[in-house]
Amino acid sequence: KIRPPSQNKKRPRRVAPEPGPRSGPERQTMETEKQYRNCGTLDPQKDGALNIIGRIATVDLDIPLLLEPVIDRETDKHPTHRVWSRTPKGNKCEIGVAWMGIGQASGKSFISFELEADGLPAWCYDGLAAFINKDGSYRLSREIPNVAPEGSA
Repeated sequence: KIRPPSQNKKRPRRVAPEPGPRSGPERQTMETEKQYRNCGTLDPQKDGALNIIGRIATVDLDIPLLLEPVIDRETDKHPTHRVWSRTPKGNKCEIGVAWMGIGQASGKSFISFELEADGLPAWCYDGLAAFINKDGSYRLSREIPNVAPEGSA
């Protein structure tokens, strides 16, 4: 049975604080938490290389990613990885940079991205991060802008 939109129950959004725990005493309040939606995966290569491979995969976007470590970093503020992808004809092209870090509250590894390639959706340019899974892979997630609850102004 289809209900009118006003009667549809909204699913609660999954929320996570800045890379950190999803539950427990360290969890921040909902007003300050960032919300994320999964949009791909990353896997460290098992062949001893320091590269990380993966994909951004959504309904309207499916591109391969390769994160190569930056060996000649001048300071800790410089990116830890260069981010590469492939053109539709299969040519390798650099699309941005990434920083690997450790969450202050959780102590877990995460990767934040700064992508600069033409043709990517707007959400790829800000708030893209990867959070580590228990198996050592990463889930690529995009930040959902905070929207004020209905009735608040």
